[in-house]
Amino acid sequence: MNYIAPQYHENPSQRTPCMLVLDVSGSMGRKAPGANKSGIEELNAGLEKLRDELRKDETAALRVQIAVVTVGGPKDDAALLMDWTDAADFVAPPLRVGGRTPLAQGMRLALHHVEQQKQTLRQHGIAYTRPWIMVISDGEPTDPQEDWDSVVQDCLQSERAKRCVIFPIGVEGANVETMQKLSSTRAASLSTAKFDAYFQWLSASLSSVSQSAPGDSIALPATDPWAVFKP
Repeated sequence: MNYIAPQYHENPSQRTPCMLVLDVSGSMGRKAPGANKSGIEELNAGLEKLRDELRKDETAALRVQIAVVTVGGPKDDAALLMDWTDAADFVAPPLRVGGRTPLAQGMRLALHHVEQQKQTLRQHGIAYTRPWIMVISDGEPTDPQEDWDSVVQDCLQSERAKRCVIFPIGVEGANVETMQKLSSTRAASLSTAKFDAYFQWLSASLSSVSQSAPGDSIALPATDPWAVFKP
C-alpha cells in the first residue's frame, strides 16, 4: 500500500518504533458468540482508533512510528503491509482475511524490519527508544515446527539483547501458552470486542514512551496488562 516515508531532515525528533504483527487468517472473519462484528471488523476499527488517538498527541504524532506485518490474508502468507510511517502520517491500512496463520514467518519479517529501521534511524542521526513488536493472533501457528522453534529462539534472544520488546496478545480462544513462547513479557488475552479499548491503551502507552529518554523506567497507563517497561 501507499505510505508517506518519514522526512527526517524536517523532523529530527527521537522516534519510538512500533511494529504491529496482525493475524488476518480466515478465522478472524468469524464473529464471536454474541458479538456484533467479526474479529477483522473489530481490528480494522481498532487501527482507526490508534490513528485518531496518536494524532491527538502532538508529541506522539511526531515521534511514534508504525509499521504493519500481516499474517495470513488472501495470499496466505506473511507480508509487510505498511512500511515505517510517522504517526502524523499514519493511515490505517484496510485488512482482509483469508488463509492460515504463518506466524513464524510474520515474526521473522517483524524482527528483520525492526533491525532495518534502527539502522535507518542511526544513519539519519535520529535517537530512538527500544522498538515494540505487538503481536495479535487468534490461532495456532501453521508454520513447520522447526521454523516456529527457530523464530521463538530468535525472539527471545532479541529481547535478551534489548533489541526490542515483544508483547504477545491472544484473542478469542487463542492458545496463550503458545503466544507466551515468543516473549518474556507476559502474554495477554484480549476479547475481539475490546480491540477499541486496547488500541486506545496502546496509543497512550506509546505516547508515554515517546516522551521518555532511552533507558528511562516508565509506568505505562493504568489499564496496562503489563507492569513497568524500560524503553
